[in-house]
Amino acid sequence: EVKVTDRPMTMHGLSGMKTGSLGPKRQVYDKSYYIGELRKRCTDLQEEVEKMNKEAEEVRQDNQLYASLEKRYDTLVKTVRSLEGDLADHNLATDKQRTDTQPEEVQHMYMMMKQQNDTQRAEVDQIFLEKKSHEEEI
Repeated sequence: EVKVTDRPMTMHGLSGMKTGSLGPKRQVYDKSYYIGELRKRCTDLQEEVEKMNKEAEEVRQDNQLYASLEKRYDTLVKTVRSLEGDLADHNLATDKQRTDTQPEEVQHMYMMMKQQNDTQRAEVDQIFLEKKSHEEEI
């Protein structure tokens, strides 16, 4: 007859009845034991080295992919900027045509902007030359 109070409690985090070890452990560690241990550790090391080599190869491939995608991105950005400039020119021409602006007025605006750009370019060149001469003095 089994009494409930004699049974060990196992469902509430307490351990059940302890059993003895499954057998005696190795009593004498001889040469073959240590050779087996060394082989096991060598195998573990080889697996770890292979894993690290694989990870390094993946990183290298990712870097190559990133570099190629970055070059493609730069090319696409230049293309987009060029197309945006063309679109702005087209929109400006369409706007001038829609507002009945005379071609002479557009030509006059062009000449004024060209003159301003030439003036600014001369100023920038002069500042660059002054800076270069100061650097040569130093």
